[in-house]
Amino acid sequence: MATDANGFDTRVDAHPTAADAALGPRFIQEASAYAANWNNGASSIAVTFSQPVAQGNLIAIYVTYATQGGSYLNTTDAQNDTFMPVDTASDGGQQQAATSVYAANVAGGTVTVTVQFNGSPCCRVVVAHEIAGVSTIDAHSSNHQSSVGTSADAVNAGTITTNHPDYVFAGTSDPSNANSQAITAGSVETLRANSAPTGDNQTMTEDLMQSTSGAVSSKFTFSKSAPALSLQMAFQP
Repeated sequence: MATDANGFDTRVDAHPTAADAALGPRFIQEASAYAANWNNGASSIAVTFSQPVAQGNLIAIYVTYATQGGSYLNTTDAQNDTFMPVDTASDGGQQQAATSVYAANVAGGTVTVTVQFNGSPCCRVVVAHEIAGVSTIDAHSSNHQSSVGTSADAVNAGTITTNHPDYVFAGTSDPSNANSQAITAGSVETLRANSAPTGDNQTMTEDLMQSTSGAVSSKFTFSKSAPALSLQMAFQP
């Protein structure tokens, strides 16, 4: 195991050691999946973390799906963790929606998260983060932008005010399938996952570890002008 001079594990997606606990909220790993048969509907989409999830950590989820085929129903795993839906953003014209979900104090182990729908929507993408050093949600927001340009940080997930130095999770997607769309993280955020078939609804998650509490607005940059479905959740220690 690679550690620094203070004994902290330096791997980006490593599980925290006892020394790591002093670091507070932090990203551990991500998992993402999209519908293999993009235009075919199904009642669920599942994703499995590549490494065991640590007991007591938190799982945050961004999932997007076509609204003409269904709506969000629930999220489950084999450990019977309690997943709470937070916000849903929908675009109307492109008939796509996105929902944010989280589960705190998870049981841990080999975790497969399954998002289930009312109906059988097509065009499904799910991204999950495992987060250490947080206990519950502090603040959250959603934002549907009908058209955003290509200037840096033009896409945003709304503005929230946190009560603690939080871990801020955010996701966005382009529901219009803009040709050759590329989504990048905001200027102060860190890219964690970029998932979707080439040419379809590009979907991305990022995060930010606050040094102090206060206002925060997660931002993204699109390479092509398009609508955006953006959600953010802030988790406190």
